[in-house]
Amino acid sequence: MTFYSLGRRFKPNFSAGAVTSVVLLVSPLLAGVYVFATARRRKVPLSNIPLSLGAFLIFSETSIIPRTILGWFWSVVLGLILSASQAHMFSLINGYGARFEAYKILEHYDDVGKGMIYFGVLFCVRSEWHRLLSSFYVPEYISAVRWIDDGFRGLLPLPFNSTPGGNAAAPPYFNNKNRASDEQYIRDLEACTFLVELQLDRHYPTRGSDLSTWELIAALPFLDRELSPPMYRSFFIPHLWQEKNVFGMYKLLERVSM
Repeated sequence: MTFYSLGRRFKPNFSAGAVTSVVLLVSPLLAGVYVFATARRRKVPLSNIPLSLGAFLIFSETSIIPRTILGWFWSVVLGLILSASQAHMFSLINGYGARFEAYKILEHYDDVGKGMIYFGVLFCVRSEWHRLLSSFYVPEYISAVRWIDDGFRGLLPLPFNSTPGGNAAAPPYFNNKNRASDEQYIRDLEACTFLVELQLDRHYPTRGSDLSTWELIAALPFLDRELSPPMYRSFFIPHLWQEKNVFGMYKLLERVSM
């Protein structure tokens, strides 16, 4: 399944992975049939019949594969699987972990004396709405998380409002069509105290490039999936992972005080 995930076409790769999974599930049954058929031909007692193909290969002294070689073989296979899994996990953590680090910096930003606890601190998010962990990870000194209209036309969460009846009533701006509400986007961008955005090598402007308005707090590397080779972005290979992949910048910014 890991190798199938390297491809860019989702449906064919998913189908191929599903077929492979079915084959792997059916193969033990076929191996069992083969074991029973062979045992009956050799007149082996049923109590001595192994339950797996691996056990069948080593259960008798007449096995064509020595036990030592078979043991080394399965050790190598297991080692490769564990290494590939760990390399994939490292790639995910190092490639896309910038968003976790950004919120950690925001959590301790007020402690160093640069941030100020005051009423009306808004944390604004552009197209990174789908990577926002949760408002529970936002520090207490931030009043609310608000969205900047960046072209997305789906329904996004809004700050909790107990006036319509709390959890017992649906707010009027919610709908069952997943259509964007006019109330979900912030109109006055000057009200944003903090801003988080992902800067990639694309042909669209970034608000964080305006240094007269925003002060850079942190810029963390973020793996660009579209421009990075599938092999190197999926598995963390020392040196090659940094050289072959393309990275953007996950930026955390604060509005400059006038």
